[in-house]
Amino acid sequence: MEMKQECFLFLTIFSTIYDTTMVIMDTNILLSALRSSRGASFLFIEKVFKKEIQIAISVPLILEYEMVLNRHSNESIPFSSKEIKQLINGLCKVGIEKEIKYLWRPFFKDSKDDMVLELAIATNSAPIITFNKKDFKQANNTFGIDILNPLEYLKIKELLWVH
Repeated sequence: MEMKQECFLFLTIFSTIYDTTMVIMDTNILLSALRSSRGASFLFIEKVFKKEIQIAISVPLILEYEMVLNRHSNESIPFSSKEIKQLINGLCKVGIEKEIKYLWRPFFKDSKDDMVLELAIATNSAPIITFNKKDFKQANNTFGIDILNPLEYLKIKELLWVH
């Protein structure tokens, strides 16, 4: 089988797995999307709001999103607190809330990463979408949770072929 056909077959199978799976969005993806409308994180968020990508949410993660975005409000992101509240409300509407039944803390050095891991475990190992892949490497090694950046996930889900 030709290399291109093998890659396409792999991506097709991989895409099928993720078609019915929700994902966990790390806070840095949201922050990046609000800083620039040109990157993969913005496209990722756009697809979340179009319900083409399902995100799992939890109360601790939503509070983390809100705290981080408000900390950067009118500084590194051009949004007011009111606009951030609207965005957070929108994420609550499109996201699927999952109850965290078991705490895995402390697992990472950063306790904020623990809440992302706990949500991934609560969703039966949904992929974590983050720019901090090295911080989550242990989650992949221990639980088999896929750690992807937004561009990687979008390529897999949409079968984008890049040479």
